Amino acid sequence: MSPTKIPAEIFTHDGARRAEFDASGWFSTAPSDLIENLARSAWRVDCRADDLEQYAVATYDDVADVLHYVMYLRHGGLAGERSYRIDGAAAIRWLATHRPEILAAVQRDGGAGRRKSTPSGTPTIKTNRKRKMRSPEAA
Repeated sequence: MSPTKIPAEIFTHDGARRAEFDASGWFSTAPSDLIENLARSAWRVDCRADDLEQYAVATYDDVADVLHYVMYLRHGGLAGERSYRIDGAAAIRWLATHRPEILAAVQRDGGAGRRKSTPSGTPTIKTNRKRKMRSPEAA
């Protein structure tokens, strides 16, 4: 049985709105660099994701409702923010079947945000986020 769906969701940071959708249609046409970036971010986007957002809005009314709510908050001067989360395990299975060349690139790049072990054995997550350094005065 080949994997056909990649469960995904959009949600507002205030927790008031959430919608689920199938991202496999976007994965079938998305450029490899966008998929690789999504994998590096542990399958989560905490900001505007133009291509994914355009696909989801055009395909799923519930996603459009979430985005309308975000716009409503912003129009009122509030911080309307949203995030997207993709089921990483489902995405990996889907890529293995439908776009194996992208899966190979994702795996070469560090395993798609999967847990890595440090020499001490403590699991860590590889992401593309930079750590902020504390100044000596703040200590």
